[in-house]
Amino acid sequence: MLPGIYRVCVQAPGTDLLDPCRWRIPVMIKVVSGKNITGFHIALEQGVPLSIRIDDAGQLLDKNEGKTRGSHLSVGLWTSGKLFHAIPITGKDTKGRDHTVYVPRNEQIKVAVFSKAFKIAEPSQTATRATAATGTQVKFTVTGHTAKSAKRESSP
Repeated sequence: MLPGIYRVCVQAPGTDLLDPCRWRIPVMIKVVSGKNITGFHIALEQGVPLSIRIDDAGQLLDKNEGKTRGSHLSVGLWTSGKLFHAIPITGKDTKGRDHTVYVPRNEQIKVAVFSKAFKIAEPSQTATRATAATGTQVKFTVTGHTAKSAKRESSP
């Protein structure tokens, strides 16, 4: 390894453990030529699930997303540190889709669902922080397909 200062990030896919580089101040290590790196500790924080449900009873997403230029829906969150994280689709059925991500307990975050092509209704429920070990859910509803921009944000 070349001498220098490095940021150490740890990812544990498929678990509820959070990468400190995404949510907290990362561990920094200094590498000096010819010396071993010892004595640093990385504590992984356990997250709580945040679920975003996109209700789409009219199946407007399936009928239009990717088939019409610019027709896609983006789902993500803003952290208290002003970083944006896209949230992947984790489930899909005929009435909509689910997006899930693990977030720090009591972290102030802002959920964002936006599209240039779809109309998005206000969420049916909001909260300020993800607190429960079983998680928090925020719901949005697709109400139409349009050429105009649509954007809705909520704090879970």
